Amino acid sequence: MLEWPDIRVIGVGGDLLHENQAMVGPSAVSALRDLRIDVLVLGASAVNADGIYVHSSVELATKRAMIDAAGEVLVAADATKADASGAVRVCGLGPISRIVTDHAWPSAVADSISDADVSFVFA
Repeated sequence: MLEWPDIRVIGVGGDLLHENQAMVGPSAVSALRDLRIDVLVLGASAVNADGIYVHSSVELATKRAMIDAAGEVLVAADATKADASGAVRVCGLGPISRIVTDHAWPSAVADSISDADVSFVFA
């Protein structure tokens, strides 16, 4: 984000989740309640027709608070996340507008996600 000075980045504090390089926990959730995020780019461990998943419940409350604060939610998920398994469901597809990915997903998964009015962006 340093290359784009017009994009505002706000750190919310909390506990550092080293494996994901993310700030999580009650302090982060509390800070997010006071913010309005134009566009959220959300990471995921797995994406399928039932929603967005992560491997650990440690980041669950923070991700849900981020979604609640966002005007638009994009999910960044490479093709290996398509129909993969994740232990904890963050949300259904309802809040998601687009999935930013690297390659085409299996048609059955992509079709079920597209049926929920979620589009794909290949980057």
